[in-house]
Amino acid sequence: MDFNAHIEEAKKSPKKYLTNLLYVSCVWTTVLVLVGIADAATNDSSDTGDKGAGFAAVWTFLLLICLTISGFAVMRKYQTPLSVGILLGAVVMMTQLMFMLFWAFIGYAGHSDDEKSADQAMAAFLFFQMITFILFGHGLWKFRTEIVDEGANTGEAGAMPPPNPDAL
Repeated sequence: MDFNAHIEEAKKSPKKYLTNLLYVSCVWTTVLVLVGIADAATNDSSDTGDKGAGFAAVWTFLLLICLTISGFAVMRKYQTPLSVGILLGAVVMMTQLMFMLFWAFIGYAGHSDDEKSADQAMAAFLFFQMITFILFGHGLWKFRTEIVDEGANTGEAGAMPPPNPDAL
C-alpha cells in the first residue's frame, strides 16, 4: 500500500486509524515492559552496569502503561476537547522522552559489552515507540475535531451534569 492510499484511508475513518495506532503502541509498550525488566536486571546485576539505565527503563514502561490506559480512556469514553488536548500534550511529551532515551540507551550500549545487547534492544524498541507516537500524535492533532464528541460540551454523552444550586 502506498503512502497516499494510507492517508486517504485515515481520512475516511480517523477514529479507526487512531485506535489502530493505539493498539500498535500497546504492543510496543508490552515489548518495552519486558525489555525494560530485562535491561534493569542486566544493568543491576553487572559490575559495569549503569543503575540509572535500569531506573530509566522501569520508569519509562510505567509511564507508557499510564499513557496507554489514558489513551484508551480518551478514545473510548472521555472525548471532550480538554481530554483530547491533554492526551495530545502527553503524547508529544512521551515522543520527546522516547527520542532522548533512545540516544541515552545508544550511549549506554557503547559503555560495556555486558549490557550491550539489552541496551541496544531497549534503544530499538524506544525508537519504534517514538515513530508510533509521532504518527499517533500527528493523527490526533489532525483529526482532533472528529474525535471530540459533539455532545461533550452540552451535558450529553456521559459528561458531568450542571451543578444543582439547591444541593448546597
